[in-house]
Amino acid sequence: MDGKVEDAWAAVLERAPTDAPDGPFRRFYDDVTTVPAWVDWDAIARGQEVFVRYAGAAELALLHLSLVGGFGAPKINKVLMATGYLASKQTYRRLFETNQMIVDCLPRGSLTPLVGDGWKACVRVRFMHTKVRHRLLRSERWQRDAWGVPINQEDMAATALSFQYHVLFAIQHIG
Repeated sequence: MDGKVEDAWAAVLERAPTDAPDGPFRRFYDDVTTVPAWVDWDAIARGQEVFVRYAGAAELALLHLSLVGGFGAPKINKVLMATGYLASKQTYRRLFETNQMIVDCLPRGSLTPLVGDGWKACVRVRFMHTKVRHRLLRSERWQRDAWGVPINQEDMAATALSFQYHVLFAIQHIG
């Protein structure tokens, strides 16, 4: 990701507690910086270790089943077409960015709010999805009545489930 873009979003997030004491942005900040009591950091570390151990199979599954497969899902495809991510070099850029986010999430401690590279990558993706969602909803090309809200919670849950299922399947059968 472009360093200037990363610096800009990080600066906004760092100022959130004082610049936005109330309202939706403060609720977002509280949401992404608060770790629920039920989070088991040891279990997360074990999962990170398993992913790294079987990285070859996991990465192949993500690329060929989850990401490329997801490109063919009608609702996801509409978003990708509308944003230009399925045009020439943009597809490779999207694949690289997604892979970089995954790599950022793998080291122990990388998901620690405000300081972990994986946490920062995930928040950056949430910002990007929000920006794309708002841009598409303002666009005359987006047919909200027919297609619904782009990058909604249902789409995000399907993507997360696809990532989890395909990686576990690959580790079990290939790794």
